[in-house]
Amino acid sequence: MNKPKSPIGRLPIELLVLILDHVIHTYRCTVNHADSLWKLKQELASVSHHWRNVILNSPTLWTTIVVSKSQNSQLVEMCLKRSKEVLPLDIEVEGGYRDDRASLSAPLDAVMRFAHRWCSLHVTDARFHDKSPGDYVVKKINHLNFPLLRQVVIPEVGTFPRFLLPVYSPVLEHLQLGYHPAWPSFVPAPTLKTLHLKFGYPRSQSALDCIPTQALTTLSLSGQVDGWLLEPQSVHFPHLNKLILSVNAIHQFLVAVIVPNLEHFIYSPSEPPSVTFADLGSKFSNVYHLSLLGGRYQGIDCNEAVCLSKAFPSARHIEVGHQNGLRLVIPWRHYIYPYGNDYPNVDVWQQLETLTLQDLSSIQGKDFEYLSGWMEK
Repeated sequence: MNKPKSPIGRLPIELLVLILDHVIHTYRCTVNHADSLWKLKQELASVSHHWRNVILNSPTLWTTIVVSKSQNSQLVEMCLKRSKEVLPLDIEVEGGYRDDRASLSAPLDAVMRFAHRWCSLHVTDARFHDKSPGDYVVKKINHLNFPLLRQVVIPEVGTFPRFLLPVYSPVLEHLQLGYHPAWPSFVPAPTLKTLHLKFGYPRSQSALDCIPTQALTTLSLSGQVDGWLLEPQSVHFPHLNKLILSVNAIHQFLVAVIVPNLEHFIYSPSEPPSVTFADLGSKFSNVYHLSLLGGRYQGIDCNEAVCLSKAFPSARHIEVGHQNGLRLVIPWRHYIYPYGNDYPNVDVWQQLETLTLQDLSSIQGKDFEYLSGWMEK
């Protein structure tokens, strides 16, 4: 009875709650099953009476509400009750491949009563047979107002998400969405800071019609675009810091945008740099982090690395994801004549500090030999 408490038993409750919340959040990021998350809370609560009382009486540990086949409406109602019905809620909807809509109806109805508390919404991209769960969720909640909603992730949806319009979600800051060309004019809240759009089908009109530009710091575009219909220097992103592109006809987009504060550029090459970055001048002179991930094309010659280095003269950190990407950094002719004198100037990246190689399985042993020889030069 006189033994001192263990160090963890002497922690202030506020600090213990922070630790438990970190454990639960980290576990949630690695395991995508609601029942596993529930079992984790049970295991943590069984450590001691003190932990049990802390977990059951800490509303912040119950603000993530998972809507799934394994979470019946009673469990959802219990989580809502333990969150004290005042804190903002993070809603996660899990649609399994064998689920039907009825399995989500009751728990989704339960959380919809608290739409005024939703802080985030994350819908998985698994399908109901041939339908995306995103469509089902959007149809259910499209008539609601979300005054606190700041983050939405719906990777695939064909239904027009009216609830994302500023009148319904006025403080939205982070959006990841599968975008459908059949939607009417869609412009989400001008408060958006990060936007990830995946175009489900080629678009015949400007793909930037739906993008509020003034507050964006991160923009990611992927999919097929059937013509941008943009005038040169016509789209201004005053605060854009990170640009991620995996779309076709990238040159037309780059000619149109003004990005004075861009520092991080990520793209999947589909055309040679001499085509992609032709006549762009010093538009990307502030970019210090360049990532060449994915994408393959034929016909790399010794000038492509030179063209790329001219487009990004201030690049200090470069990532490449495959063999072709590495050959966009090392002048191609140096591969052919690695020990001779017939190669262009190797000093093409004058401010390069780090070179990161990903997906090493596609890079052959001789590539490392050439890389070593090039770096020595």
